[in-house]
Amino acid sequence: MRKTRAPLGASVLFAATLCLGAGTSKPFFREYVVPAGHLAEGAAARVIVTERAEAFDKPVTWAVSVTVGSTLVFRSETDDAWMDPNFHDPGFMAGWACNSYASCKRAWYESVPKSIVTTVDATKPAWSFLLDPEADNRAGPTIRSSLRSTGKVDDRAVERLASNLERRLAAGPVEVLSLSTNPNTDAPIMMFVRELGCFVTIWSP
Repeated sequence: MRKTRAPLGASVLFAATLCLGAGTSKPFFREYVVPAGHLAEGAAARVIVTERAEAFDKPVTWAVSVTVGSTLVFRSETDDAWMDPNFHDPGFMAGWACNSYASCKRAWYESVPKSIVTTVDATKPAWSFLLDPEADNRAGPTIRSSLRSTGKVDDRAVERLASNLERRLAAGPVEVLSLSTNPNTDAPIMMFVRELGCFVTIWSP
């Protein structure tokens, strides 16, 4: 069996609004509206990312919400208290264009919204493993397990919906949701299933 994997591709552009936080001692709050024109199977989706802290030199809590139409279909909140001290370590963000706590922390939190909605293309070599029947980390088993975990569908529906997701992947570029929790780990990839009104994981590192 072949083991293959690929890093997430380039992120989409995003719009950001800076509300507060010009200095390290001031309350830090940023809200980003992330473009997601093709995330929800043709339905209008709105993705909001917020980052907040008591001050820039304090741990950041960030949240992601996805609304499709008028319905909130996804929300996640991450407390980065565990990670904050690591920005003092030059090796923690090796390869990034930063060299201090402030510059590395700024680089990371500016990157988070850019990677929330991204594109995978299983017709290209970098992502072809998703549909490769011989790849250990192919999408199929993860998709089916994720669908079952919703508790919303029986086995027949799992197969039907999984096949639909695989067909979408086989057709070319697909917008996906991906929440990276630190600079050194790839994030799981999720696709929206309009029939269920939720996201399901299609790949996990």
